[in-house]
Formats: sequence, C-alpha cells, structure tokens
Amino acid sequence: MNRGLIVLAIIALSWAPAQGQDRLLPADTSFVVVVNAREALKSKPLRELVAPWYSSAMLKVPHLGQLINILGIDPLRNLWTVSIATSSTRDQDRIIIVLRGSWDSQSLSNQLKEKSRRTDSGLTLGNLDNQAPIYKWSRTGGKPGPIFVSLTKDGGIVSSLSMDYLEQVLKPNAKADLSDRQFQESIATMNPRDLVFVAVSGNSIDWSMVPEGKARDTFKSSRGLAGHLNLNQAETELNLEFFLESADRGTASSNKLALDDLAGQSLGYIGMIVNQQPQYKLIHTALKSNRNDANGNNVRIRMMVPVSEVRELLNPGQPRQGN
Repeated sequence: MNRGLIVLAIIALSWAPAQGQDRLLPADTSFVVVVNAREALKSKPLRELVAPWYSSAMLKVPHLGQLINILGIDPLRNLWTVSIATSSTRDQDRIIIVLRGSWDSQSLSNQLKEKSRRTDSGLTLGNLDNQAPIYKWSRTGGKPGPIFVSLTKDGGIVSSLSMDYLEQVLKPNAKADLSDRQFQESIATMNPRDLVFVAVSGNSIDWSMVPEGKARDTFKSSRGLAGHLNLNQAETELNLEFFLESADRGTASSNKLALDDLAGQSLGYIGMIVNQQPQYKLIHTALKSNRNDANGNNVRIRMMVPVSEVRELLNPGQPRQGN
C-alpha cells in the first residue's frame, strides 16, 4: 500500500480556519473534500506519523501538486487547509481547489507577476477583468490542458482547470449559498476540528464508474453522503463517521441491513488474507469496529482504527510505542 496515499487519507483534504462554508466554493458545488492539515499537525501522534510523508503525498495529487510547485509553497510549513470542490464527478474541468495557509500573499503575488514575464516559465497573465488577476500555467510533459490560478484579497489561493469556472467564483457579486439546498445542509454538519470532511450529492455521481453490486445499489439509492474523520480526545484513535441520507425511513432501514451484510462479507474475506498480507490489518480492524444504525431517513456508519496500527503500517519493523 502506497504510504503517500495512506497519509493523504489520514489528513486528506479542511475548510478555511474560520467556521462555515468557504465563500470561494461555486454555487453549483455538489461534491467537496476538505483536508485540515493544521488540525492534524497539532496532535503529536499524528504529526509524528504524517510529517515525513505529508509534503510528498500532497505533491502526488494531480493538479494540487502542480499548483503547490507553481507557487513554491512548503506544504508542511505553510499549508493549513485544502478544499476541493466540483459540480459533478462527470466533468473534471469544473473543479475548484481552495488553499488557505500562512503565506505572504503579497510575496506570492509578486512571484507570479515575475514568473509571468519570463517566456520560459509557462506562466502567463490570463485575465485582468476580475477583482484579482488570473494566471494561466501551460503544463509540460504531455499533460493535458492548462491550470488557472488566482490570489484573493483575503489571502486565499484558488485554482481551476477552467478559466470560465474560476471567473464565476471570483465575481464580486458571487453568492456563498449553494444552489442545492439539501447539499448545503450536509456541508453544515462539518466540524472545524475534523481532519477530513467529505460530502457528495447523490445526483452528482457518475454511477457507471462504480462496479455493479450491492454496494453500488445501496449508495445509488441515497440522496447524499456526508462524513468526517477525526481524532479522539485521548489522541489514540481515528474515528470515521458517515451519514447516508435515504429517500425515506423504509429505504434507510433497507440500506442499513445491506451495509451490515456488506461489512460482514468484507470482514470475512479480509480476515482470511490478513495474516498473509498484513497491509490489510488496518482495514480488518476498521471493519471489526463497524457499527451502522438507522435513524429517520439517515444511516450512520461508524468505524475506528487505533493510531498505533497506523504507525505500524507506515513504519513496518519499528518497535511498538505507546500512543
């Protein structure tokens, strides 16, 4: 299992330091992943786990890694939060990345201006009609399409693969409210102490990309999914909690039973191979801790993994320590 991906999953993509929805999210947002690196790095156990791999993991994420390189940001020192939002999993160009951190905005602005004057940088000034200039970076190495980036007056960095989409976000009269009110209610469940927050509207998913089976049938019948990853107060456990919204109570009860069955089957399969393939131990532990319950139209899905097991997976052969 790739260590970078494990680290990214732990702190994986959070809102701006202030509570609430980031004002730079597009009105048609229906899928969002938010990573709160600042919160994760406050914890000594998590900092020891992720610090060696955090920067390289971020740089491996398509678009995000290239954006970090363009701006010369040190992810470990400067990057607090990352929000990735899109209107649909079907349209990869309509994606917005919002970065918040401890950088000097004026220094970054001067850096972009200077690079845009150099013919060998691949960076050009794309648009000056907005509150802030939009820069266009033409990617090399056969990578498709340019990346557009802008710096906002409140210190944010916002980027997209579509200039039109970025222009919409930067309009002075752009509204913070989302057009999908139900999805906005899902976003309202976010806690500023979450290490990771994710929310997706059921209408935005391209279900043809998901393998057929009980899992797809269960999630396809849902209106949306929202969840978070956080650390317990003792800093010994990572807790994952998701809420699956169904159309009605009856569907929620059926989905709960389907999820119980799916977890049981997966646990049985992983249990047979975990002794020969110890990299699956973390998944095995999470499945053993799984608890699902239906309440009204929602199904709550809970899992837990000890920080010590994450440490063992990232650092095989290292003597076991206390949490």
